[in-house]
Amino acid sequence: MKTKIANAVIIKNFDEEPFFGEIIIQDDKIEYVGENTDEMVDVVIDAKNNVVMPGFVDANCQSASVLFDLSKCTKQEEFDAQMVQRQKLLLASDVCTGTEQAIVQLVKSGVTSVGEDFCFADQSAKAFCQMGLRANISIKQRFSPKKFLTEQEAKKLFDDISKMDGIVTANFSCNSVLNDTEEAYACINKLASQNSTFVASNACTTLEEVGKCATQNGDLSPVELLEQYGFFDRKALVLHMTNASPKDLQILAKNGASMCANFSNDYALANGIAPIYQAMQYGINVCLGTGNHCTGGKFDMFREMYLAFSSQKVLLSDGGLLTAKDVLKMATINGAKALNLNVGELSVGKCADIVILDKTNLDFSNLFQSIVLSCAPQDVLLTMCAGKVLWDGKKCHFAKTEQSISKKYQAIKQRLKSKEI
Repeated sequence: MKTKIANAVIIKNFDEEPFFGEIIIQDDKIEYVGENTDEMVDVVIDAKNNVVMPGFVDANCQSASVLFDLSKCTKQEEFDAQMVQRQKLLLASDVCTGTEQAIVQLVKSGVTSVGEDFCFADQSAKAFCQMGLRANISIKQRFSPKKFLTEQEAKKLFDDISKMDGIVTANFSCNSVLNDTEEAYACINKLASQNSTFVASNACTTLEEVGKCATQNGDLSPVELLEQYGFFDRKALVLHMTNASPKDLQILAKNGASMCANFSNDYALANGIAPIYQAMQYGINVCLGTGNHCTGGKFDMFREMYLAFSSQKVLLSDGGLLTAKDVLKMATINGAKALNLNVGELSVGKCADIVILDKTNLDFSNLFQSIVLSCAPQDVLLTMCAGKVLWDGKKCHFAKTEQSISKKYQAIKQRLKSKEI
């Protein structure tokens, strides 16, 4: 099927100036980006002079965390302990439903790709396939609090997820050097190498983590220990990095690793401020993620962009270092690079993952900064993934209705609440 998005103010990428024109999509790929044409297509979407841009890439998300409320936790250690206890209460099917509920929120906020990191990875993958949202699923040997996968089982899980649908891919990950062994890291590195994907891990999330790691490992930081483990021998994504040193950043840069900041989560748990501007100066590919939902956060990439933009002003006492263009790249193309996805810009051959933003509150004389500082999920008029409209500004277009998903989700929430101590 051929679709046209016409009469649009197009942001093709954030290195080029926006222009007025149209986008033509053949099935799930972008076929044309340029001035308006008379080409006949099956469907025409009139953008009505609103802003059309690449969909957001949420590079680190725990979608099914919508099932829990851990907003009373004030420290990462407390949060982690509570999360493990809550996850023990889950049925595998709960994760599928929780992920579906999260996807409703994600598409309404313009997210078209997700780096998913939660237990019961196969159930997360199932939900993304059914709902039609792009995702890269993180596979850990710790499949759930009650089950640890062997190397063979992790490989089979990767194969099973890879066969589900082209819209879902997978990688291998560990939690952190304090929670996983050197053998676990060796396993994911081996599997990632064999299957041409990347590895991921949290690192330097808290000062406590950095201190414990140094005490237990000859004064090495978590990133330095990861380097000793051979973690960076292939493409890697490191999450949080709120307490990273210049030496840690140099290690990431030297090895071509990406870094994902999760500002909402790290603010809520008082972890610190990710040094994303410094990371950029080392040439590190920096991306953004919403992380978990249960610290009182949202699946809202507009919020993450605002926090990313404003945080560096506070951290470095300089309001002019980080630009809106930098932040928009972090929320789109940089996340795509980190997750090995063919998205993040509106170019011929890229997957048709597109959002339309309401022009009403935007300042076209400084459009990029206006999007970062002024936009919110309610400004998303349309979210398209792989050429299919998932949100039209009024209604979601999934195989299941929002009402049916919400009803099942609320029932699970009630059951889990009744079992909590």
